[in-house]
Amino acid sequence: MLRFCEVQVTQDWIKNYLQNHCGMDQGVFRSDLTFGDVGLTSVDLLQLIEALVEASGCDLEETLPFEFPTVLGLATVLKRLHG
Repeated sequence: MLRFCEVQVTQDWIKNYLQNHCGMDQGVFRSDLTFGDVGLTSVDLLQLIEALVEASGCDLEETLPFEFPTVLGLATVLKRLHG
């Protein structure tokens, strides 16, 4: 089960998910690039949240990747809310 206790672990999980399910290269996720900057769609982001819910068992708002649109931002808020 995924836990949001460490930001780096959550970032790695998100990057791995996006690489495996969206065909994204992990190297494109720099801290200054948003999900939109690297070509992810709103559908991709909703699927990401669904996968995070399934992996963690936490109830997550679907708007989180839109409010925190970088891998680091999303991982940080997940730690704050559920870590």
